[in-house]
Amino acid sequence: MIKPINITSLNTTNVFQYKCEKCGNNGTITLKNSIINTDNQGNPEIPLNDYECHKCGEKL
Repeated sequence: MIKPINITSLNTTNVFQYKCEKCGNNGTITLKNSIINTDNQGNPEIPLNDYECHKCGEKL
């Protein structure tokens, strides 16, 4: 599960919170060179399928 945090008033963010459903590892992901648009409910407008858990390697 990946969900955006620190959403600006323009509905953008570069910080995401994650929790691995396989091993339970959690933390944050900070994008250094990009921002992601979100809708009014805070859901990212593009799928974030390229991230893996740092502990077990499972796709988030």
